Amino acid sequence: MNNRKALVTGSTSGIGYGIAQRLLEEGAQVITTGRSAKGPVFDQVDPNKSHYLSADLKDFSNIDNLLKFTFNKFSGPPDIAVINAGIGLAGTLLTS
Repeated sequence: MNNRKALVTGSTSGIGYGIAQRLLEEGAQVITTGRSAKGPVFDQVDPNKSHYLSADLKDFSNIDNLLKFTFNKFSGPPDIAVINAGIGLAGTLLTS
């Protein structure tokens, strides 16, 4: 994974966080996103390889900003994209 460039959405906690952590441990440069103002803190990695953009991806303008941020940081597209951001809906099958 050395020098690979990865984008991981929904990476401030849970599965997305774990994926981003592992990619960083393997030597990738990683852009992480989440709705939190403050980005995740990863264990034992070069802080210069991790970049964070606060973005609620339900808003399409934030997706455009994320793409611009990613292409700017990586000087092109990522090698790896993990689209992990999601929303939950509550309700029953009949009312949803």
